[in-house]
Amino acid sequence: MTGKYVYGFSDDCFMSEEYDTPWEALAAAQKEEKESLSHETHTEVYIGIVGEKWKPEIDGEGIVDMLQDNAYDIGGEFAESYLQGVTKEEIDELTDVLTKAFDAWAAKHGYEPDFYPVENVKEYEL
Repeated sequence: MTGKYVYGFSDDCFMSEEYDTPWEALAAAQKEEKESLSHETHTEVYIGIVGEKWKPEIDGEGIVDMLQDNAYDIGGEFAESYLQGVTKEEIDELTDVLTKAFDAWAAKHGYEPDFYPVENVKEYEL
C-alpha cells in the first residue's frame, strides 16, 4: 500500500486526488460536496487507502494448456503428447519470460495498468 488516501461518494468508485491522511480526504470531499452543482446530495463519503497497482502476469501453464488444445485441434490424436513433459520449473520460466515480454510491450504502447485497489474503506458522514 502507498499510505495515501482517496475518497468516493460510493464504496466502489474512488476518483479523487490522493491525500496524506483520511482527514485531508474528508475535508476535500466536504468541499467538493459543498461546491457541487449536482442535484444529488451525499450524506456520506467512503475513504480508503490506495493499494499497489495491479501487475499483470502471463500464466505459463494456461499458455501451455491453450497450445495443447490448439495442437489437438490441428493434429488430433497425433498431437496428444505435445508439451506433455513440461515441468513446473519450465512453466515458471515460461511465466517469467512471457510476463517480462508483456510488460515491455505494454510500456512501449502505453497499456500499463493505471488503476489500483482501494483497501480498508470506511464510511464517514459529511
